[in-house]
Amino acid sequence: ILEKKDVDKSPLFIYGIQADSFLVTTGKIKNNQTLGEILYSNHVDHPEIHQIVLKSKETFDVRRINTNKKYTLFCAKDSTKKAKCFVYEEDAINYIVFDLREGIDVYRGKKEVLVKLKTASSTINSSLWLTINHQGLSDKIAAELSTIYAWTIDFFKIQRGDSFKIYYEDRYINDEDTSYIGIGKILASEFIHKGQKFYSFYYKENADYGDYYDDEGKTLRKA
Repeated sequence: ILEKKDVDKSPLFIYGIQADSFLVTTGKIKNNQTLGEILYSNHVDHPEIHQIVLKSKETFDVRRINTNKKYTLFCAKDSTKKAKCFVYEEDAINYIVFDLREGIDVYRGKKEVLVKLKTASSTINSSLWLTINHQGLSDKIAAELSTIYAWTIDFFKIQRGDSFKIYYEDRYINDEDTSYIGIGKILASEFIHKGQKFYSFYYKENADYGDYYDDEGKTLRKA
């Protein structure tokens, strides 16, 4: 006789909120739509909205809510269906939570980011941007290389036969729909220009600051 396996009843958390306790809906900010408009349409009255706006001033200016940004509503499962939490995604990683469950609390949060280390290399046939585009790589790589070597290489004089190798971060949001959000730091690179090799290595001196150095440990930034 086959035994029936227990169904996984682990609670579902979204933005640190136990989602299965609420009616959860998602949407995108419409043109000229305000936070107050969204909350009022979900049974939050004007006096409470006013308090939410005042409470949020030190954390987030509600006037900065932008069109097409994603939001998530957590509403009560009872007959009121009143909004209990509103989460606004500032970008792919950062979000603001308006928690109305016990009083009013407004705070910031960050999604977990999964970093994968990648390598890429190519020989330039026309321009750096076109070469990177033909390789199916992010345009940000070209911009980052131009910034890293801004004091060393004149990218207006890049020529056919120049080449590069890079070791870099690819970033993903590690949630139920793991998604690519772009490259992170270029950790190391070799750029060959007119037969000369130029190296860069990213070194993080502390939690807030890092910079690029050559193979002799000299900063690539010139005064």
